[in-house]
Amino acid sequence: MIGSDSAFSPYYVRNETGDQVIYWLDTDANIRDTVVNGHEAPVKVVPYELLQASSRDTTSISLNLQVHGPWLPISGLKFDKVGAKRFVLAPTRNAPATAANMYLVADCSLLNGIKTLTLRSSLVIVNNLKVAVELYSSDQPPSVDLDRADPQRFGPVAPGQSLPVPLRLLHLDRIYIRPDQGSVRWSETPFSVTGLSRMKSGESMLLQCLTTDRTVAPNFFSYFNGAFSNRQAPLRGSRFMLM
Repeated sequence: MIGSDSAFSPYYVRNETGDQVIYWLDTDANIRDTVVNGHEAPVKVVPYELLQASSRDTTSISLNLQVHGPWLPISGLKFDKVGAKRFVLAPTRNAPATAANMYLVADCSLLNGIKTLTLRSSLVIVNNLKVAVELYSSDQPPSVDLDRADPQRFGPVAPGQSLPVPLRLLHLDRIYIRPDQGSVRWSETPFSVTGLSRMKSGESMLLQCLTTDRTVAPNFFSYFNGAFSNRQAPLRGSRFMLM
């Protein structure tokens, strides 16, 4: 696509980090674009830069970005190879004490000649249930009347779909769940990221959500298990399945 500003857009950035992301080409830090969570936006490349890149063996377009929060910018994200790559997201000097190194995953895909770089955290929730599920990351149990706008609440995750845990919540080890139904409470106990990583392969954790009105909905039960790229360091990359 050639726009009025003579910029070509064969590349897109999709944001699944949970918060806003600012990005720019390493060739021009003065032109910055923003993509909000759950959306994608084009990377504006002038034809000259694209021509220079295509004259080499691989695409050398390089992207820098700033994730919203107490994080240092990340540089050198490339579109040259399809697949996922992990980057360390380091806290700034003035970051809260809870901030620590986290992992940002940049997953490059190609469809109809357009490359999309999807940005997300290293932890993904997969919903294999027949109902949508909400999640809440916290070291304390959620209140019954938890506000839907609470920043530690995320989802819902539709049946058969997956959702990355927001980057801002990765420092919280416990996640509570509940079906997306007003008459069912949050799970009595959370599932623990480190707890699941210590379980044997194939083992699952049972979670129970009590109903507030049996005439409307029964108690809800679900099993959780995990798949880890490294059980000793689950934040390097894990998928948690609701069954």
